[in-house]
Amino acid sequence: MVSVGDFCSVGKASDLLVVEAMWKQRGGVVRLCKLSNGLQLALPEERLTLSTDPVGAFRKHMDKIVRASRKKSRASAKPVFESNPACEFAEYLAITKDEGATYRIKSITYFLILLESEYLTPHYSLKALWRDVCVKCDLLDIDPPTLGFVRDRLHSRHRSLLHEMIGR
Repeated sequence: MVSVGDFCSVGKASDLLVVEAMWKQRGGVVRLCKLSNGLQLALPEERLTLSTDPVGAFRKHMDKIVRASRKKSRASAKPVFESNPACEFAEYLAITKDEGATYRIKSITYFLILLESEYLTPHYSLKALWRDVCVKCDLLDIDPPTLGFVRDRLHSRHRSLLHEMIGR
């Protein structure tokens, strides 16, 4: 089942798409954003292939964008830290801001939520996760998500964790 914020692809295309909205009453039509160029698409849910590893899929997308940017600017004498994921993430964010690619900001927020949710345990509440994501967003100078946004994004994962906590 597809939900808002999921990373997916269509067919054999390698471009990463993010689900922005869903319309169940229109027969399961999903609005998507192509992260490489911001193209907006509306497709039926059946045509989508959800990413089994959303964090890995977003990292591959980041790597692709950063490498393309590095190829364009090979003349610059900046040192390249290809093995450091934090530097690559910072570079991706800088590229996004330089290009004015505001359509990627929400997917960056989804990515931060997914990274932080890997530590979601019974002792690490959803509110604490939200606070940590907000701090990271402030450090990166992007708009922090609301608690409702984080709750909606992690609804099924948080619900299964609560059931696990109470022994169901």
